[in-house]
Amino acid sequence: CAVRLRRFLRRVHMWEEVERGALYYPGATLSAAVRRYSRVWLPLLARFGEAGPDVSLAPPLDVAWVWHLHRLDPKAYARDCKAAFGFVVPQTGYNPFTAAGEVGVEEAEKHT
Repeated sequence: CAVRLRRFLRRVHMWEEVERGALYYPGATLSAAVRRYSRVWLPLLARFGEAGPDVSLAPPLDVAWVWHLHRLDPKAYARDCKAAFGFVVPQTGYNPFTAAGEVGVEEAEKHT
């Protein structure tokens, strides 16, 4: 788990699509990530989370970062989920330190 967390944090820090560290500070990049998280990812996960453990989803890296930050305060996460969906959105079928596209990276690393 520590290795995956370290890899995840390195990807967030070195994210090539935006200026390095852009997800750490208030600004357009972080605001867009929060918007995508709250308007798209969390509702999608809530919808599929009720389907059961067979559903496996992975968010884009910026959204994975915001979700990670939100879950660092479990009481706020539970409160926000219950207010929006009536239940706490589960983490079913999802490794919290995997973002979309990383599955292929992990497989490639096994063979190098």
